Amino acid sequence: MKAVISVLLVVLGLCLAPLSLAAFASVNPNVSDVLRFLSVVEGAFSASLRLASVDAFWRGLTYLLLCVACVWAATYVKPRA
Repeated sequence: MKAVISVLLVVLGLCLAPLSLAAFASVNPNVSDVLRFLSVVEGAFSASLRLASVDAFWRGLTYLLLCVACVWAATYVKPRA
């Protein structure tokens, strides 16, 4: 059971990492097309969560902290020998 929770937390952390990158990319107007597309996806995601009123920098920082917390929790919960 601990292994399943660990894997789910790692997957959640890996899903939050591109969101933080996209939120930080939306601050810079000279980003590549891939990051601009990812930023649009992040904007739609944050709008669905009603977080669009929060600045992109603070959304990116929040995603980043959640990502780090998920990866830390996954390593803490992982089964030990």
